[in-house]
Amino acid sequence: NAKNIKLLKPTAYVINTSRGGLVDGEALLRALQNNQIAGAGLDVLEDEEIMRDPVLLFSDSCHDCNIRTSLVNSMLIDNPKTIVTPHNAFNTTEAIMRIINTSLENLKGFVNGKPTNIVAPK
Repeated sequence: NAKNIKLLKPTAYVINTSRGGLVDGEALLRALQNNQIAGAGLDVLEDEEIMRDPVLLFSDSCHDCNIRTSLVNSMLIDNPKTIVTPHNAFNTTEAIMRIINTSLENLKGFVNGKPTNIVAPK
């Protein structure tokens, strides 16, 4: 948020590879425009589904669609101090092999009556 961004040095870069909602896009954009920080590297943006399909803004199911957030995202993408990459770190040969191997081990454990990676209900 703006309060936390103000604590950063002007040479700092904000990097977010986790979830778009963790970074206040408006505060980040303002900081970039005002030279409060040096730049940003993002592979996630808040409410990305609208960016992927802008027609959603006009659908009846778009009760919570935020045009403001969508505009901020577009401005962040276009900002010369921002690098935005696709959020697909999982999409490497090594990562896919780990996913497949973990899934196979989970299936083997289940079949043998010793399930692994159990997610307990809260």
